[in-house]
Amino acid sequence: MSINLTQYPDAMSFKNKVKDFTISSQIGVTFTLYEGNDTIIFTGNYHPDFGNTIRIDVSEIIADRLKTAFPSSDRYLQPDWVKTFGYKIEDGSSNATGTFTVINAACKTDKAIATWLASNFLTNQPMEQHACKDAPLWLSFYDANGGLSLKARFYKKAGGNIDVAVAKTNGAGCYTCNVSYDKLIRLLAALPSSLKGYFDILLMDGPTVKAKQRYIYSERTGREQYYCFVNALGGIDTLICQGENVLQPDITYNIGRFGKSFRQLDDTDTIRAWSQNTGMLPWKWRNWLFEIFAQKDGCWKYADKVYTEIIISEGNLSVSNNGQLTSNTFGYILTENTSVIGSDERAAYAFRQSAADSAEEYESDIKTIELAFTDGATEAIPVPAKVILVLATADAVVEATPISYLVDGTVVDDFTTSTTEPVQIALPAGDELSFETENVSVNGLILNYYPQTPS
Repeated sequence: MSINLTQYPDAMSFKNKVKDFTISSQIGVTFTLYEGNDTIIFTGNYHPDFGNTIRIDVSEIIADRLKTAFPSSDRYLQPDWVKTFGYKIEDGSSNATGTFTVINAACKTDKAIATWLASNFLTNQPMEQHACKDAPLWLSFYDANGGLSLKARFYKKAGGNIDVAVAKTNGAGCYTCNVSYDKLIRLLAALPSSLKGYFDILLMDGPTVKAKQRYIYSERTGREQYYCFVNALGGIDTLICQGENVLQPDITYNIGRFGKSFRQLDDTDTIRAWSQNTGMLPWKWRNWLFEIFAQKDGCWKYADKVYTEIIISEGNLSVSNNGQLTSNTFGYILTENTSVIGSDERAAYAFRQSAADSAEEYESDIKTIELAFTDGATEAIPVPAKVILVLATADAVVEATPISYLVDGTVVDDFTTSTTEPVQIALPAGDELSFETENVSVNGLILNYYPQTPS
C-alpha cells in the first residue's frame, strides 16, 4: 500500500509559500528532509490526528538554509539564494520521495513564480530611485537558464540614448550586480554634462527588455550616509540618508567600593550605537523603508569605500499619506563591539593629512611632469631624487593604471595612479628617469610634485 500524500511543496516556491506536507494515514510515518540529494537536515516521527491526517511544516527549516551574501565582485552569483531539497516519507511498508526548489524571496503575487522572476528585479525600492556619484548601487535578478544581461541606458540632452553593457550571466542562478553611477560613467564614452539627469538599468533577454529600474542622479551634498540591506526578495538595496547621523554610545561604568574609597572597575560595559535620520523622503517609500527594520538577513554601512556590517537596533516608522515628505529615524550598532578607528584608517588619515599640510607648505614649489606616452614610454625627464607627492590628477581612464619608472633604461618600480588618494614614492638617483605604462588607452598624464621631502 503506497503512502497517500495529498499535498506537498510545488516544484519551485517562494520561501513564504512553501506548502505543508499533508498525508492521509492511520499510522505514523518517518519524515526525512535533505538538502540536495543526500545531506540530511531534518528527521522526525509524526502520528495522525483524529481525522487520520498528518501535517508537516518545513518552511522555517528551509528558510534558515537560504541566504543572500554580500557580493564580493561586480557580478556575483549568490550561492545560497536558491536551493533544491529532497524528502522521503516512510511508514514501515512503503515510502514516498521527491524534490522541490525554494528561493530566498518572500512575495505575494498571483503570477506563476517563473513568470514573475523572469520580469522583475529582486527589489521593492521605488521605480525611480536616487543615485549620486559615490553611492553604492546593486541590483539582483534571477536567471533561470543563463544568458541574461544587464544594460545601462543613458539619455543625451541632444536627443537619443547611449547603451552600456554592464554584466552578462554565466549559467543559471541569482546574480547581484554593481550598477553604481561611478562605475557606469567610467564605461561610458561621453561627458556627464552632455547627459540628462537620469539613467535606466535594463534586464535583457537578447534584444527584449524584461525589467527596468530608473535612477535619478543628484549631486552629492556631503551629508549623505549610505546603507545597503537585504530586502524581502533576497536582493540588495541602497538607502541614501541625508539626515543627521549621531553617535550615541551606551556606556555603563561599573564602580567598586574598596574600604572608604571608590574605584572604577575594569569591566566597564560599552556599546557603540548610532542614530540615523533618513532625511525628507516621499511618503510612498513607507513600505520599502519598512523592509530595513523588518529584515534580519543583513545590513551594511558604506563609508570611505568600505562596507561595515551593522545591526538595526530600533526603528521609528510612522508615515501619514496626507503628507508629501517625511523623515524617519533608525538606530544601529556594529556587529562587533570593536574600535571604529583601526590602525589602517589612522595611517591613511595621517598620510592624507600629511599630504594636505605639504601641499599648503610647498604650494609655491609645485612642479609638473607631463607624461606623453609614445610607444609605451616617455622620454627622459629630469626629476630630483627626493620623495615626491603625486597628486590625484588621474582621470577616469587612468584611474588604477600602473605606471612604471625607469632609471637609465632599467625598470626600478611602479606606482598606481588614483583620482582620490595621493601617492608618495621615493625616486632613485639616476641621470635618466623615464616612465611607461602597458595601458594602451592612456595617451598622457600630468603629475604635480614637490621637489623636496614633505615634513
